[in-house]
Amino acid sequence: MKPTIQILFFALQIRCIASLVLFLLIQTTLADILTVKQDSTGDYTVIQDAINGSSDGDTVLVWPGIYYENVDFTGKNITLSSRMMTTNNPAFRFNTIIDGNHSGTCVLINSDETNAVLFGFTIQNGSGYDEFQDGETSGGGIFVTRADCEIFNCIIKNNFANYGGGGGIYIGFYCEVYLSGNSIFNNHCYNTGGGMFFGFSTAVFDSVNRNSIYSNYASKGCELAKNTEDTLRLFLDTCTVSEPDNYFLYSVGPDGFHKKDIEPIITNSLLIPVDSNLYVNPEIGSNDNIGLSWEEPLKTIAYAYSKIAIDSLEKNTIYLADGIYSDTMNGEKFPLNVRPYIKVEGSSRDSTILDGEYKSRLLKGNNEVSEYGFSKMTLRRGTNVIYNNHFINYSGLVFSYINNNISFDSIHFSQGHSYGAYAGVSIIGCNNTVFNNCEISGHLGGAAMIVGLWGDYETCFINNCKFISNKPDTLDPELIKPGRGLVITGSLGIGVVTNSLFVDNDWQAFLSSSAAFNYLVNCTFVDNSYWKKENVLGISESS
Repeated sequence: MKPTIQILFFALQIRCIASLVLFLLIQTTLADILTVKQDSTGDYTVIQDAINGSSDGDTVLVWPGIYYENVDFTGKNITLSSRMMTTNNPAFRFNTIIDGNHSGTCVLINSDETNAVLFGFTIQNGSGYDEFQDGETSGGGIFVTRADCEIFNCIIKNNFANYGGGGGIYIGFYCEVYLSGNSIFNNHCYNTGGGMFFGFSTAVFDSVNRNSIYSNYASKGCELAKNTEDTLRLFLDTCTVSEPDNYFLYSVGPDGFHKKDIEPIITNSLLIPVDSNLYVNPEIGSNDNIGLSWEEPLKTIAYAYSKIAIDSLEKNTIYLADGIYSDTMNGEKFPLNVRPYIKVEGSSRDSTILDGEYKSRLLKGNNEVSEYGFSKMTLRRGTNVIYNNHFINYSGLVFSYINNNISFDSIHFSQGHSYGAYAGVSIIGCNNTVFNNCEISGHLGGAAMIVGLWGDYETCFINNCKFISNKPDTLDPELIKPGRGLVITGSLGIGVVTNSLFVDNDWQAFLSSSAAFNYLVNCTFVDNSYWKKENVLGISESS
């Protein structure tokens, strides 16, 4: 290149760079800071009004106060922040509060945002976002899907989602989310990921300004659950325990089984697991107690499950005092995320009562959670969840899937309700399941109990049990489902029912289907009806 041409070329480059810098300066100058103050001295008094009045690149700066709102970024690529961002004072994240008032998710980011920032708030009392208008809520505190965002230095607590995912935070499809310095605790989800759930997205955890996730609860993945292919390096300042297993952190593989692809790097833990029996009393107990005796009992079974150590050689037991264990009475968290090698024993069948209050199922045994047992208690008034005034297709009280060596002794399974499916107890793909001295009564739905013996020569033994007054679900006359007492189905499994009583059940008191080999020994059938003129007993040719 000739010198004169070269000089002209560099001059043109400098001019282009100068123009770019000038453009960026103009853009920065054009970005506004919109203030939100409840005393009316700012630009706005309501956060959502400020967001609606903002443009991409703006900052909505919020002064301290409790804002009872369900905030929606509405596609705006803005920064929503407390004064912590401008002062570096962490006190502002405690006293600048977005309260969902139990009427939806606190913060919604789902409108193709590409650079949304949330900085320095307390996010509390959210009840999740119903994305598909079917009654299923996700992301109690923060709901993100099809959007990219960054979440800094927030306290996400006391939020709830029902049968979606993510009591605290839900990150759904096609997102990139960066999390730094957040504390996520005391959140609850009936389904997956008490503290946080993400699937088909990328979540990056800051390795320096670390997040904390602890004291959350869900029926799968109490602290965090994910449904992604990538290995997750989970940098945490504080977790409930220092070495969390799949009870706390759950990664769902393509086959539905847990994958060991979460690598937690944890600085501090809230609890040291106790390798001992624990005691729970819903009336006089406290989760601040040590829980090692009736004199210092814990308050909830869920907390005892999180506190107890798993010992496969010397199994521990959680002992329950008489009383009612429910959301209303003692703040119990259902469904219980059943742990292996733990027995839960009540004081008496009729006075130790786990009551779902028709809000959720009571027990969930996830894949590969084996060698557990429940005895001497009543499980009552469980359901899955009501979707548009009907119940979805899973059992109301107990759902256990691909577990081995599980037992239920002296249990009253009562008043389960599930629309169009199995109202009480579902035991699917479990080997060596034993029911002794149980009563299964008053359920509404497809059947009070189903046992699915999927593997070859899986076994189930039902001894001295009573199946009484189990009825169809009649909420929708066009979709009435039978009120069977017991169904045993599967492939080459063996079910043995001995000395059991079937009274006042509708359609079929007992159904044996598929290729299961089932035996009824010394059983009594009295006053069972046959809805739509079916047989009281339904037995396939191979049974």
